[in-house]
Amino acid sequence: MPRVLPFQGVRYNPARIPDITGSPRRLRHDPARRAGCLYGRDPHNVVRLILGRQEENGRPVDRYANAAGCYRRWRSEGILTQDAAPSIYLYREDYTWPGASTSGSA
Repeated sequence: MPRVLPFQGVRYNPARIPDITGSPRRLRHDPARRAGCLYGRDPHNVVRLILGRQEENGRPVDRYANAAGCYRRWRSEGILTQDAAPSIYLYREDYTWPGASTSGSA
């Protein structure tokens, strides 16, 4: 039997980022879309943490080091905050494909 344990999640601080609708939950691995749309949409878009650029100004960069620095900066600036108490987080995703639609939660 699996054990489900609560944890203290790190989430956007609603006092600093009241609307996260500009940050899609699922991101396509399309570099042109990331560069052209998601990076420019919001300076606090989650794409900067999970699908960082591999080059900037034509030069290769360490996307993992950039993501770590961004995460630390957002934590210190209060953009991301850790919940005070351990919790269990509900996740729901609705999706469609040709000829069918479904929704599920995990």
